[in-house]
Amino acid sequence: MSHFITVETFQFRWLNPAKGLYTPESFKEFSSSKGVYRGFCSACGTAFTWRSDAETGVEILIGTIDEKWLIGDRTEKVSSQSLTKKGAFEEVLNAEEGTLGRELCTPTGGQMYVRNAIKGATDTRLVGKRLFVIDRALTDTMGKYSTSSAWEDVIPIPQNDGGPNPLAAIAYTEEYSEAMSYLRSIMAANEKSKRALDLTEHVIRMNPAHYTVWLYRANTLFELQKQNQSNLEEDILDELKWLDGISLKHLKNYQIWHHRQTLLSALSSLPPTELPFLALMVSKDTKNYHVWSYRQWLVRYFSLWDTNIEIPYVESLLDHDVRNNSAWNHRWFVLFGRDVDPKSGKGMDEVGNIVDEDLLDREVEFAKGKIRLAPQNQSPWNYLRGLLRKRGSLLECKGFAQEFVGDADGEGCRSSHALDFLADCWAEEKEQEKAGKALELLARRFDPIRRNYWNWKRGLLGLEAVEAGPLEV
Repeated sequence: MSHFITVETFQFRWLNPAKGLYTPESFKEFSSSKGVYRGFCSACGTAFTWRSDAETGVEILIGTIDEKWLIGDRTEKVSSQSLTKKGAFEEVLNAEEGTLGRELCTPTGGQMYVRNAIKGATDTRLVGKRLFVIDRALTDTMGKYSTSSAWEDVIPIPQNDGGPNPLAAIAYTEEYSEAMSYLRSIMAANEKSKRALDLTEHVIRMNPAHYTVWLYRANTLFELQKQNQSNLEEDILDELKWLDGISLKHLKNYQIWHHRQTLLSALSSLPPTELPFLALMVSKDTKNYHVWSYRQWLVRYFSLWDTNIEIPYVESLLDHDVRNNSAWNHRWFVLFGRDVDPKSGKGMDEVGNIVDEDLLDREVEFAKGKIRLAPQNQSPWNYLRGLLRKRGSLLECKGFAQEFVGDADGEGCRSSHALDFLADCWAEEKEQEKAGKALELLARRFDPIRRNYWNWKRGLLGLEAVEAGPLEV
């Protein structure tokens, strides 16, 4: 076992000016691991110090410190004989004020590492396997937790930004710094309690993007349910009520939705309040990616494919805004997502299942109707392409697309997406010249910002790229 003290680097200096043994000339360091250095005497091999790039202090082994600094002048205070007789401990306690011996016999710190701690004896101030010495006089000024009797048994662990001059320290508020210092200690001790749950709520309200805190909160919630043998469903519903308020305040927070998914994964059925709440969230932002991703997980997890809820809901959103790309995507997921083979990622029609022709007929007509409302809206065109590819050909809607492109020179064209669709139809029919003309119209006139893309498609047909500028007639 090694016994050492820690001093700040500015408190440490060499006193012996002579050269030779035990002087800076014989003192060497080696890096025992990344950013960690152990000091030793290169003449005799004695270990002296330990320091780390992540900490500001230097740890000095007690056995290397001169007796004078341990117990004072022996001739005045402690005789050599007294150290071997009964009562030597008391004599050391009477050593000079300020000497290290007195401090070592009345310790206020603790072990930095304990392999086999004895409960109630050597596990005091234990945080995981490490013990940190914190000055209560400093922490008592911090606030809410340091002045609370409910937290007086917890030694807070402060933020370590990498030394006294961190490269990019974050300017946390005092309230947040204090709460996190106590949470670090709680997490290190793996404490799952009501006060730990309350502490996570406090931190989350200050920083709802702290993923680790969300995870610890979920684990604490489930552990408390086991400890109290309470009703799991009721506990989760209570948590969801709390979470609803947080969600409405922070609409684009990812961690909130992962926490929600963790909670509902513990239930056997969908709570009746869940879909109405999601509808409320979508009303705040109809294209909120996190809400839609969560809703897709919900559909798959609780098998909501045939509930006659999802499709009517999506249609109501498209009636309100036909350009709602998220609603189009969810419609496809609900109708065709169940058939995705999770191993290959392909639709089951690609691995052997028969396509439902009646469903495709209905959806093709639905997409056409929405395209007529907004011909330049790309979402229904993409949806239509996806449907027709399930049948293996775009040609059945070639005539429909021609309604929106005008004449051969593009006069009267109302949709660049229709022109792109027609180009693919002509390519399918091996009509390279017509397809190339449509792509040239897109590159030069209707979508020149993506000219490189249209030229790439021309290249697939064996045609040369076109330069920016007017059409060649």
